[in-house]
Amino acid sequence: MAARNNRALARCKLQKWLDAEADCSAVLDVQPNNVKALLRRAAARAVLGRATEAAADWRAVLAAEPGNREAAAALAAQQAAR
Repeated sequence: MAARNNRALARCKLQKWLDAEADCSAVLDVQPNNVKALLRRAAARAVLGRATEAAADWRAVLAAEPGNREAAAALAAQQAAR
C-alpha cells in the first residue's frame, strides 16, 4: 500500500487528479484511516470540483487526528469560499 500511496503523491504533483484519487481510494479500501491517502484524495477531489467529497475526507482526517492543521485549514478555506 505504501507504493500506491507514494504513486498517488507523484500523480498529485503531476496534476493527474483522477489517477491520484483512484490510487488513494485503493489505499483507503485496505486502510480506511490512512491520513496521507485521505489528505491526497481530498486535495484531488477539491481540484476536481467535488467539494462535498473533499470535505468528507478532511473531516475523516480530523476524526483520526483532531489536531491536523492541513485538514483543518483546507476545510475552513472551503467553508469560507461558500
